[in-house]
Amino acid sequence: MKNKVFQKWFSLFFLLILLLVSCSWEYWDHHNKQVSNIVAEKQSKEFSSKFDIKNIEKRYYQVLTTPDKTVIDKIIEKIGKAQTRIYIETYIFTEKRILKSFLDAKKRWVDIEVILESNVYWLWNINKKTFESLKNIWAKVVYAKNYNFTHSKFFIIDNEYIISTWNISYSTYTQNREFLAIWNNSSDLQYLENIFKNDFIWEKFISCNSTIISSPSCSRIPLYRIVEWAKKRIYIYEQSIDDPIFQELLIDKYKSWIEVKLIIWDINKAKSNKLAFDKFKLVGIPILAPKKPYIHAKSFLIDDEILYIWSINLTNNSMENNREIGTIFKNIDLARGYKTEFERFFSN
Repeated sequence: MKNKVFQKWFSLFFLLILLLVSCSWEYWDHHNKQVSNIVAEKQSKEFSSKFDIKNIEKRYYQVLTTPDKTVIDKIIEKIGKAQTRIYIETYIFTEKRILKSFLDAKKRWVDIEVILESNVYWLWNINKKTFESLKNIWAKVVYAKNYNFTHSKFFIIDNEYIISTWNISYSTYTQNREFLAIWNNSSDLQYLENIFKNDFIWEKFISCNSTIISSPSCSRIPLYRIVEWAKKRIYIYEQSIDDPIFQELLIDKYKSWIEVKLIIWDINKAKSNKLAFDKFKLVGIPILAPKKPYIHAKSFLIDDEILYIWSINLTNNSMENNREIGTIFKNIDLARGYKTEFERFFSN
């Protein structure tokens, strides 16, 4: 009898020890991750604070612009040629032809991995069908975590990458002003792989880079520095521009005789843009807010040489809380084409 009582109490004691040890491990694991994230964020801000325009590199991107229905054919062609992998991190994925090209790629045993936002603003269930379709073909697909929104939009297809302002939706190609930058630079590719792999397993990853610009923590200072540096011209496409710091910076640049022009989303559909529109108009900054095409692009031209193409809106949330991805680079030929198209759009 005593042995049975002893065994019972010993078992309970042993289970209690296991529980305490397990909780301790979970606590320390969580604690260590928190400390690691704080250190990474501090290091990233230090790196970002040292951002120097002299370090902006040349990139020989192929840049595609929408609305243009042929763009979707070019993307599908690239997916159709994929041999090893297709990785995508995107906010919205509803385009049926691209989804079908994924299904076809999976039949060729291409590794497909996809990160989708689960809580799209006002459209929380929009990615559900795509998520289920990808699951049905045994593709690796997850809903994003760790950030307020995963608003980034990039592909990795074999050894090539695409950074863009666009969601994977039909309207992107038919109704929106968007930009896509395509290239195969190996260091850029490695950086994007690191972001993707960490985001896929829900590990918070903050690491700044001088060409591939990411949020959180790494985008505000480089953007501010380059706009502040502008000596001649600042042309901007932006969906949303409600950050007061950048509004004041652009006004200061305009008052110092820098040419500033903005094309933003329709002010009747974005109240924050209405406030910015009125503010810029009041000081004389030329600004357009057309109804068509839908201005979903987020891109800058600085002094006919430096270009940004990215997913980042000029909002505090986009720069400080979201997962966002973009590129800052030099390319005089691409800048010249961008300037010509921007001025044509603006004059019409």
